[in-house]
Order: sequence, then structure tokens, then C-alpha cells
Amino acid sequence: MSHSTPSRPSRFHPLATALAAGLALAGTATAAEVKPFDYQQVGATLSYSIDISGQAHQSNARGSVWSKNAVSRHLHGTLRLAGQQTQMAHLDNAQEQIARIAPAREALAADMPTIERIAGECGDDAACMKTRTMRLVNGMSADKRAKLVSITKGPAAKFSQHQRAYWALDGKTACSIQATSQASSSYRTAAVGEGITEYVTGSEERHGQGHSDCRHDPIPEGSAHWDGDTKLLDIKLPGLALVEQWKRGDGKSGSEEIEIPGLEFGQLHWSGKGSQSGRLVRHVTAAGVPATMTVRWTFTPNRS
Repeated sequence: MSHSTPSRPSRFHPLATALAAGLALAGTATAAEVKPFDYQQVGATLSYSIDISGQAHQSNARGSVWSKNAVSRHLHGTLRLAGQQTQMAHLDNAQEQIARIAPAREALAADMPTIERIAGECGDDAACMKTRTMRLVNGMSADKRAKLVSITKGPAAKFSQHQRAYWALDGKTACSIQATSQASSSYRTAAVGEGITEYVTGSEERHGQGHSDCRHDPIPEGSAHWDGDTKLLDIKLPGLALVEQWKRGDGKSGSEEIEIPGLEFGQLHWSGKGSQSGRLVRHVTAAGVPATMTVRWTFTPNRS
């Protein structure tokens, strides 16, 4: 007649649970962070315009020599950004947790390969982790079990929640960036030779245009980044290169590539909900002419 071997008392069950929870915590405590527990794919629309205009007029006291210059550049963009919003948990007292479980980790050093194998095979399955670690605890010596009890003592883990969000052009989604430019210049200068002063006049007209659909290299660098802790938004607006055709008063003509540069804005306050708009005015130089640049933008995340 066979007799089954009685199982060990269930009083080891709390130790198994402590081992599963404590050693899982130990792995994250060394990094002081845990993996994101909430992740969402959320797109956004970024619309903006860049207007640059300026003119300059110089002449001598008598007005016999002079120069006039004017420049006007305009860019308008509507970007469809791919993005993600993440909520993370941060272990704020990592060093305390490392110290709390240190005795158990030292005592269980020889068992760590087995524990790591259990963690890898069970993954996020709490029931699997509990069952497998219970078996491990049942085979431990009394001294090891005493060291294991240290995991259940000391300060509890303290976690804080943090939100982050990032959006960017992905090179697959179409967008619209269009730009135009115009410029004109004229002058009258004096050429002196052999006591005779002659006046020379000239002029030049320029115009150009360009566009991008964000699906061809080089992909424009448009993006937005938000930090939920500081409630600050950083935005990057892409510029655009375009070709200007020019023609002078003497009949000569040609072309030249120019660029309306992109812009970056940081430390913009945003709650993380709804649209956010802004306007910025700067003094710049375009084609050698003092000009005023006015930038307007609106950032709107899609509803999650």
C-alpha cells in the first residue's frame, strides 16, 4: 500500500509571495524606474506660418546716389504628426528598497539563476510566479527563509506617476508645406573717371516658390515634445528650401536656391489638453535687408 508524502505546511506561502514580489522589485529598483504602464498612439496636427518682410532705402545727402531693397517671404505648413503619450511609474526610494532586500539577495545568490529562469518563464503571470517560487521556498533551509523574511520588512516602495508625450513626422503621412518669395532691388551709383562723373543705374527682380509633402527625402524636421511634470511644450517648425528666379535690368537672368529656415520654440506652457496657439515676432535679416519675421502656430493633439 503506497502512502503519499504530505506537503509542507502552507505557512511558507507568504514567503513565496514575498520572494516573487521582492525580487521582482529588486530588478527594477536598480534602474530606479519601471516600465511604462500606459502607452497610447496619439497623432496631432501642427499648423503654422512664417512671414518675413522688410525694406531698406539708402542715399547720400543730395540724393544723387541711392539704393532701394525690398524682400517678402511667406511659408505656410500643416503637419500631420504621428505620436505617443506615455504614463510612467517612477520608484522614488530605490536606494531604500535595494538596502531592504540586500540580505535576501546575498543569501539567495546561489538560487539567482533559478529565480531568473522563473521570472523569465512566468513573465507577467502572477499565479505562475507564486506557484514556482513557493516550490523554491519549500526546499530552502531555515536560515535562508529567515533571510527571506527581511523582504517583508522595512519601508514600502514609493512610486510617482509621470507623463510624457512626443510627436514627429514619420515620412509616411502626407503634409503640406508651401513657400513663396519676392525681392526687388534698384540702385544709382556714381562712377568717377578723368574728372567726369557718370551715374550708373541698375535693378533686379526675384521670385520663387517651393513645396514639400513630407514623404520624400529629406523629411522635414517637425516635432513636438511635452513634459507632464513641468507642463512645458517644445515645438520644432520645419523650414523649406526654394528656388528663386532672378532677372536684372540689363536682361541677364538666372536662378538661386534660398531657404526659409525652420524654428524651435521651448518652454511653452501647456496643460496637455486641447489646442495650444502662439505668436512670435523677431527682427531678422533676409537677403541683406533688415526685416520682421512673424510666426504663428497652432498645435492640436488628436483625441485619444
